[in-house]
Amino acid sequence: MTKGEIIAALVALGFKGNVGPCGGEDPKLDANEVVLFSQLPECGYRFNDDGSVDCFFPNEDSMYNSLIYDIGYSEEEAQEEIDNPGHYDSVIDLFGSDDGWFLYFAQDNPKIVEAIKAVLAI
Repeated sequence: MTKGEIIAALVALGFKGNVGPCGGEDPKLDANEVVLFSQLPECGYRFNDDGSVDCFFPNEDSMYNSLIYDIGYSEEEAQEEIDNPGHYDSVIDLFGSDDGWFLYFAQDNPKIVEAIKAVLAI
């Protein structure tokens, strides 16, 4: 396994049983990618070997429509979000960000965060 795959697996473990429209479901994990989902369309996170994270939208059309009709973005704002998904230089930065999925991740999963820090130190 690569560092990115290990970090993704640890993040997926932290969300185990905490995603899905009604909660109780597990995130989708594929190699170094974790996809989280709720009532809104899926959000993806690609964990890179250097510790950085690239966000992506598995279904850009669904996310675009949700940003407009569910969240109230203008068409231009929605397209800007789709065209420029988030990037974090470090997964630790993601944990300290205002990304709704990760607001309480470090607080709720201190042992997982320590394990991720250990992987990054390798």
